[in-house]
Amino acid sequence: MTGIMIICRADGVATEHDGRYLSRYDPTVHKPSGEYDGGILETTTDPKKALQFLDMHDALELWKLTPGCACHGTRPWDGKPNRPLTMFTVQVVEIGDNRLRGDGRQNPVDGLRNLRDNGGGKGSAI
Repeated sequence: MTGIMIICRADGVATEHDGRYLSRYDPTVHKPSGEYDGGILETTTDPKKALQFLDMHDALELWKLTPGCACHGTRPWDGKPNRPLTMFTVQVVEIGDNRLRGDGRQNPVDGLRNLRDNGGGKGSAI
């Protein structure tokens, strides 16, 4: 199994996520006010609590995930897909060997596969 470790922001600015494993990410979430800040991003130092993927391809699908909404799905300055997590330099690392996360929830890659296999939809990977 593989996971995503955040190295740093692509511009080199340090963040609280540097050197930590991605444990939760959902770019579709907006604030109650309707504002958008990139969705939910949570990290952990414990690899057992990290999101786990079958392989590098599946991990990078999540890294490239877009919000999927009309209001933030593309960047206003160039019309290209808005991929909030790509603001970070990441490393795909080996972390475990079971299909369930440490908290017993299903691996997120299964949800991505369902979106991909059923023609996409809100939050689908590009």
